[in-house]
Amino acid sequence: MKHSMTTTDAALDDIRREIDAIDDGIVDLLERRIAASGKVRNQKSNTGTLATSPIRPAREAAIMRRILARGAKKIPPDLLLRLWRIILTSSTLAQASVTVHVVSTLSLTQRLDIAVHFGAMPVKEHATLADAMMAVSRNFGDICVVETTSPWADAFMAGQPGAARIIGVLPPLRQNPMPELLILGHAQAVETGDDECIMVGKAEPSALWRAKSGTHEIFGLRGSAQSSLTLAGRFPKPLEAAT
Repeated sequence: MKHSMTTTDAALDDIRREIDAIDDGIVDLLERRIAASGKVRNQKSNTGTLATSPIRPAREAAIMRRILARGAKKIPPDLLLRLWRIILTSSTLAQASVTVHVVSTLSLTQRLDIAVHFGAMPVKEHATLADAMMAVSRNFGDICVVETTSPWADAFMAGQPGAARIIGVLPPLRQNPMPELLILGHAQAVETGDDECIMVGKAEPSALWRAKSGTHEIFGLRGSAQSSLTLAGRFPKPLEAAT
C-alpha cells in the first residue's frame, strides 16, 4: 500500500531541509575559521612568536568567555565548551605540534578530561612526575598536565620543569574552588583582568583554596600575585556558566 505524505510528514521534511542548510552553513563558517587561523600562523611565523608556544591562554579565555555569554540560557555551556575546544585545539595544531605530557598514574576520569580539552593533541605518558615535568622543560611548545595534589611542587621547586609555569587548570568550567588538574607550559602569561594564580608556600588569609603538594603547601589567589612567596603560575580564571 502506497504511503501518502501527510501534513506532518511535509512539515518534518521542511524542518530537515532547514537543518541541512544550517549544517552546510556551519561547514562554510568552519572553512572561514580555518583559513583565518592559517593567517595567524603565517603572521606568527613571520614574527617568530611560535618559537615558545603556539598556545595562547588569554586569547582562548577571551573567546570562550564571549561564546558562553552569547549562548547564555539557550545552549548548554558544556556543549559550547566541547565544540570550541575542538576548534581551538585544531587551530593550535595547525600552527605547531604540541604534545601533552602526563604521568601514567592518572585516573580514567582525568584522562577523559584531558582528551576532551586537548582533542587531537598527542598524549605521552611518563613513569614519574619528574620525567613528565622535565619533558616540558626540553620542548617549549609542549605542555604537562599534573594532578593538583600530586607532589608537583617538589619537582617545580627543584627546577625540573625549567621555565615552564602553570598556564591553565582543568576542568575549565569551575566546579570547586580548587582545580583538579594543572596545565604547565611556556605560553606567555597575559593579564585578562580576571585571573588567578597559584603560589607555593604558607597560604595567605585571602587564599581561594589551599592544599599539600609533596612537602610543600600550595594555594590559589585571585588576580595577580602580590606576595614574596614563589609564584607557580598565573592564568585566566576558570569559566563559569552564565545563569
